[in-house]
Amino acid sequence: MLQSDNLISFLTSNQIWGLSKSDLEWSMALETALLTSRRDDLKYGTNAAYVAGCVCDECREHQRQRMARNRQFARASGLLKACDGLIVIFGCLERTA
Repeated sequence: MLQSDNLISFLTSNQIWGLSKSDLEWSMALETALLTSRRDDLKYGTNAAYVAGCVCDECREHQRQRMARNRQFARASGLLKACDGLIVIFGCLERTA
């Protein structure tokens, strides 16, 4: 378990994600901190709240679903393609040898 309250400012988003998946106690403490710091002026579970910096469960789930819809639309319309193992939006990149 991480002891320092200030340690979170030294962690990358990937490290925070990893800790939230591997350390249940740390994950619950993080979620509690996120919920107690929620702003009263935001409607949660919306794009506006997520853009304003909210990362509560509701806002993250809304963002996950929104991005999945965007990817689905991009694939269906031909804007999202796999090119030589890369996923590229709006056309393929050319490799230079």
